[in-house]
Amino acid sequence: MSPASGRSEEQNNSGVSLSEEIDTKPSRKRKFANKTRLGCVNCKKRRIRCGQETPTCQRCAVAGLECSYKPPKTWLFVPKDALQSCSGSSTSSCSKPGHDPWSHYLHADHRTGLTSHHGEEAGLLITQPSQTLFTSQHEYQAFGSWFCFLVNYAEPRSCFIGSTTEFWLELIPQAAFGSSALRYAMIAGGYMALSLARKEVGAPEMESRRMTLSYANQAIRALACQSHSILETVLTAWTFWQLEVLDGNLKSALIHMTSAIKIVQHAPPGNDSNGIAKSFVEGMTSGVSTPLKHETGSWSPFGKADSVDERKRRAVKTLTEAFPQLESCSQRVLASNIPAKIKLLAILDEACQEVQWCLKKWLTLDEYVVWRARADNANQHEVSAPSGLFYNVVQDLNEHLSGSEDFVVDEWEQLVYRNFLVLFLSAVTPDLPFRHEMFDFMEFARQLREPRRPTLGHVRPLPFSCSLLGHPPL
Repeated sequence: MSPASGRSEEQNNSGVSLSEEIDTKPSRKRKFANKTRLGCVNCKKRRIRCGQETPTCQRCAVAGLECSYKPPKTWLFVPKDALQSCSGSSTSSCSKPGHDPWSHYLHADHRTGLTSHHGEEAGLLITQPSQTLFTSQHEYQAFGSWFCFLVNYAEPRSCFIGSTTEFWLELIPQAAFGSSALRYAMIAGGYMALSLARKEVGAPEMESRRMTLSYANQAIRALACQSHSILETVLTAWTFWQLEVLDGNLKSALIHMTSAIKIVQHAPPGNDSNGIAKSFVEGMTSGVSTPLKHETGSWSPFGKADSVDERKRRAVKTLTEAFPQLESCSQRVLASNIPAKIKLLAILDEACQEVQWCLKKWLTLDEYVVWRARADNANQHEVSAPSGLFYNVVQDLNEHLSGSEDFVVDEWEQLVYRNFLVLFLSAVTPDLPFRHEMFDFMEFARQLREPRRPTLGHVRPLPFSCSLLGHPPL
């Protein structure tokens, strides 16, 4: 008897087919749960439902795994004519789903949930969104490069009162979503920052400068022709300030800073957006002399315009005086029993490493060896009264060691980082090699504190195409 006939006979004897028998068994019902695609990386790999708790979900905590989340994806739409202009290349060369850490902050749905650091809903912080964000992949990449610059280099050295990471991660990108002027300024900054990170010279550097000037001019035109909130205008002025500092033009940078000061001085009080703008300007000007008048063309907060070598010599003198003060602070903190002792020692150690990095760059090998020997042989407990670059840092720490309770570690840490920015402002120059050194220093400092953050140098370069960019030099 064949197997087929055997199965037929079995079905006839039982009177129920195999499929009917399976259907009669009670099916297991899955517990209802809303669908989500925002789970952590580990839960997705393990194919289990994630509770999406932050910073560590419950399942990762139980399993002892390091919990991490990927940024949600979003589409950045471009006009049809921009898509048609890319017909020679693949569709992916234009705007595509965002894999960058900043892209999801530009989606309109996120605007409703923005809350300021004052704890109030910030629905009036930014204007209505523009219909077009980016017209090419180059704009998209440049904007992302500037966002990385903000998070890696600007945020750690800011003295913005009440600043949180969310201010840099959320508020500024969302403001750029609604302000074409701020967005163009950030794109211009991205071109320059990426050029410095790659140490471009010659034709590539000139092309990056051309694109920087083009988008900077577009930002200026947008400021003149469109209405912007106080906060958007201040953020645009601050972006221009950073752009001019990176370009080595301190006088122009201070003019933008002064403009931001005047804007917040005339802003009507009682508005949460204006309050944030005012606090941001206060942090922006911390430690920098900023008179409100620029009648004299030779005015400079750091003396006359000397040569690059002369400015470096002044900076070296400042650093050689600051180093023994920092090491003396480390010795006294080590011998004390103050709270946050470990963190204070780490901050001072990082500052000493930054001083040594600068001196290695600006001294010859023989000069550095002589200085290092003198520094090692010096009695760190016999350092004179605090003065110079780290006067406030040493003074505040001395008061804390003496029992003063008016000491906030995070604010003191920002003050330490800010002093190095003031140092580079005192030596800033349009000299391209020095600008490369300044960017190298910022990258060195980033590696000390946030080694896992992505660096601008790892952004994959794209070939420049005038037909794709479509913005002739102005």
